[in-house]
Amino acid sequence: MKEDGQSPKSLTDLFQHHFRTVDRLADMYGREGIRNLAENISGMFIISLFSGIGGAELLMHHIWLATTRKCEQMGISPLPEQPMPLLACDVDSDCQQVLLNHLYPPRYLVNNLLQFLKPSCVTTCKELCAKAAADREKLVAKIDAIKKKESKAKSKGKDKGTTEKQRKSESKPSTAENLELFFRQIIQTFLKLLCWRTMIMPVSDLFL
Repeated sequence: MKEDGQSPKSLTDLFQHHFRTVDRLADMYGREGIRNLAENISGMFIISLFSGIGGAELLMHHIWLATTRKCEQMGISPLPEQPMPLLACDVDSDCQQVLLNHLYPPRYLVNNLLQFLKPSCVTTCKELCAKAAADREKLVAKIDAIKKKESKAKSKGKDKGTTEKQRKSESKPSTAENLELFFRQIIQTFLKLLCWRTMIMPVSDLFL
């Protein structure tokens, strides 16, 4: 439903979200916000991996349409140049056909991501994945061993009669649970660092 409570009256009305979004940006940030948006997207080259049917490309096209219209309405110049799909990558042949039949198809269409990554980068990624899998197996084995040990200790405690102190300790997270939580936090931190590193890494370090 629209913000005024009325339902969309047509499919065209339903798919006007990008125009409404840019209108809201104009209401919030004014001319300066729209000018900055136009400068940021003007002539942008779009690179997408695991592209599917081109959602990222269509999104940028619609943002450009809405921004251009808003610039014309507000008398902002120059108008943003259209973002151009530079490279798309998808292994699915049906997705490739859809991408190639876009109004503005990508200049380069890659079937396999490994085709344009440096061999050294591929090797490093495989080594990291193998190491992560090995470390995970070790950690799982360690957690299982701790759980078995704690389970035996609890069984012995129940046989002897559970004291108030033991009941309180049972309500607290076990060593194995704490270890699992700690491992998850490490993984989350690693992924955040990886994303940050990928964003600042020179493209020449990754691609051919």
